[in-house]
Amino acid sequence: MNFPRVALDNNIKAKVLLIRFSALGDIVLTAHIGKKLKELFPSFEITWLTEKGYAPLAQCMPWIDEVMPWDRQEGQKGFLKLVSRIREEKFDILMNLQDNDRTALLALLTSIPLKIGFHRHFQFVYHQDIYAVLGKLGIPPCLEKRIHSSLERPAGDSPLSSRSELENVRGCAALAIGASMARKRWPAAYWAQLIDYLSGENCMAVLVGAGVEELRMSGEIMALCPGKKILNLVGTLSLLDLLRVLADVSFVVAADTGPLHMARALGTPVIALFGPTSLSVAYTQSLDKVIGTPCERMGCLDWKCSLPCMERILPQKVVDAAGEILKGLFPQKG
Repeated sequence: MNFPRVALDNNIKAKVLLIRFSALGDIVLTAHIGKKLKELFPSFEITWLTEKGYAPLAQCMPWIDEVMPWDRQEGQKGFLKLVSRIREEKFDILMNLQDNDRTALLALLTSIPLKIGFHRHFQFVYHQDIYAVLGKLGIPPCLEKRIHSSLERPAGDSPLSSRSELENVRGCAALAIGASMARKRWPAAYWAQLIDYLSGENCMAVLVGAGVEELRMSGEIMALCPGKKILNLVGTLSLLDLLRVLADVSFVVAADTGPLHMARALGTPVIALFGPTSLSVAYTQSLDKVIGTPCERMGCLDWKCSLPCMERILPQKVVDAAGEILKGLFPQKG
């Protein structure tokens, strides 16, 4: 099959397997590909292969027909079971959105007639290059400004809906205080200064995150913010509840981590803080506010670097960005 030309000309019916099993932020960043594919080819039956823990994200992708969760904790046995299941499903097209050895091996072992993907060393596994195909279809490899959203808010009540603390505030901001690497985290004392500003603007700060380090940071932040308008939800939210919160708040402040990309994909205004990482220009231009460290090595990905990084993003910069967003959301302060 000469995909996508044949598909475009004939609107063929096909069973399509999309592969993106990790990580959280990367799954969110590629969700728009499945959405656009369904818009172009409504007759496609699309299955998304993802890691078991991220399967609930599919509830926010109504254009996906089925989710195939992969429990990677099962090791080699689980991998072979996955290969067997894929063969049984008799897919027509495989589109691999994850460039690594494991998914290249998976593609090689399946009996899917048309395999589309990319691997810098094992491209022979695939019949066509995924980036070339996406280009021909007019699908950008990442979210762009013209794409307002690529996820839908999960149905159900938000953890914020029953909070009495939110009754007398004019808005609330989700602060994603953590990150996977220490060098990507903004200091607790800086978050406290942002919360002080938000509280003065009658805006509730909602702390979100998970994990031991985020729990420690949230405790430190709470201790620095007595009497402020602050709601600590760190460690209390399921993945779907986190999505509901990010969809329902006025805006989000986060470093380069999962909640940032989830908020962007939901269409919620975001203030993004970048230090040792950087993303494509097209994607960063789609964010409402981007504040990078003034370090000349920004985006270096050097996790052993001893130079100051996120701590060089001064609180006033973020306060000013939050003020601009609040002004746009609530032109008249009440």
